[in-house]
Amino acid sequence: MSNLSLNLSSNLSSNLSSNLSTVAPTGHASHEVHDSHPYPILFIFTSCTIGAIIRQLMKGWPIPYTVVLILLGLCFGAIAGAVPELQK
Repeated sequence: MSNLSLNLSSNLSSNLSSNLSTVAPTGHASHEVHDSHPYPILFIFTSCTIGAIIRQLMKGWPIPYTVVLILLGLCFGAIAGAVPELQK
C-alpha cells in the first residue's frame, strides 16, 4: 500500500511540475489577446452624460425628450460621416 501511494505522489508531482512549466510568465495558460481599448466605456459614459445635460436643459420645453435625443444622434452621425478621422 505504501508503494502505491508513493508512486501516485511521485506521478502527481511530476505531472504538476510539467504542467507548471507550460504556463506563461503572466499566469495565463493561453495566449489570448486582450482588447484594452476604453472606447466602449467612454461611449456609454459620454452618452449618459450628454443625455443628463440635455434633460436638465430641456425642463419646461414642449418638445419631447426622445425627439431631441434622436435629432442630436442624427447630427452626431452626420458629423461622424463627414469627418474621415472619426471613421477609424
